[in-house]
Amino acid sequence: VLPTTPVVDDNTDSTRRRSRRTAAPGDAEEPTLTQIKSSLQPTIKNLQIVLSDLDTAIHRHESTVTSANEEAKKLEAALEKHGKALEYYQCLREDLATWMGALRELKKMVDLAEDAKHQWEGEITWRRKERAWEWQEDVADVLENKGLLEKSIVGDGQSIVPTSINKSQPTVDEFGRDLTSMATMARTKRWERRRQIFIRRRNGNSGTSIEERTLITNEDNISNEEISDWKQRHQAFSDAIALVPMMVQDEYLSTYNLCKMFLEWERQYPDDYKNCYAAMTLVQMISVLVRLELCQRWDTLALHESLDNDENEKTFVSDLSKFKWCIDLNEAFSNADGPKNNGLLTNIIHKCVVPQFT
Repeated sequence: VLPTTPVVDDNTDSTRRRSRRTAAPGDAEEPTLTQIKSSLQPTIKNLQIVLSDLDTAIHRHESTVTSANEEAKKLEAALEKHGKALEYYQCLREDLATWMGALRELKKMVDLAEDAKHQWEGEITWRRKERAWEWQEDVADVLENKGLLEKSIVGDGQSIVPTSINKSQPTVDEFGRDLTSMATMARTKRWERRRQIFIRRRNGNSGTSIEERTLITNEDNISNEEISDWKQRHQAFSDAIALVPMMVQDEYLSTYNLCKMFLEWERQYPDDYKNCYAAMTLVQMISVLVRLELCQRWDTLALHESLDNDENEKTFVSDLSKFKWCIDLNEAFSNADGPKNNGLLTNIIHKCVVPQFT
């Protein structure tokens, strides 16, 4: 019979081993909770410092994000504003280029029309002045021959000398012709011309000699043929100037539309308007339209009265406030909410109207 093997309990064996380890000499004691806490305290402080730094970093990051968002909104608003300005200036550039092209063509025609008008006015004025001076010389010669003139006007009217000195001058030219007789014949011829013109204007009624002498005026120095020629030239000039506005569209003949465009520019971007000297450009552009209407409707020297044409009374205007460009200008600035007329009308008058009298 074999001996019985004892059964070993695992729990008992492990208990014994623990007891032996515990009782072993030189083994350290188990750490207490206080020791564990004290050993973890530096770690906890380090973690707290890290957490504080993390909170600061998060706050700083949030501030940075907020500032970035605000800056982005500002940049977006500025970009939108500049985008609108870019679109506006692109449209304005196209409009200005179109207006400049139209007014450039008008200016060429207006320059030619003004030259023709000035030549016409100059010829009429000089003819009247020349005939009036001849009449003055004729009267002075008659008075001098009758001994009723103490001083005589010689040359171009700038020199006045005593009659006795004037009589001492030679009366025969280099060909032996009597200058006194020739002057008398020319004076008689001019007087007869005035008399005939006066009679025709009175429908053939000559009247007495004294009445003729008292009623004849400087208008009788101009013949009907000369007046007829002036009428024809004036009619041709009027027909030509009437064709000038047909070269461009009606919208580019409106002073109101031109002023409205510049006023809108000044209202939206006043600094740019001022820095670009846009007001001077506006005067230059409006002056073309002003000169065109002045050629059509303004008779500076009132020469149309000598043409005996009743239709001219309806065509010509003497009051500047009745011109279309002046009405449009006042209407444009009266409807404007922002800027007002800062001497624009005065500048236009100095540039376009005043030179008509110089």
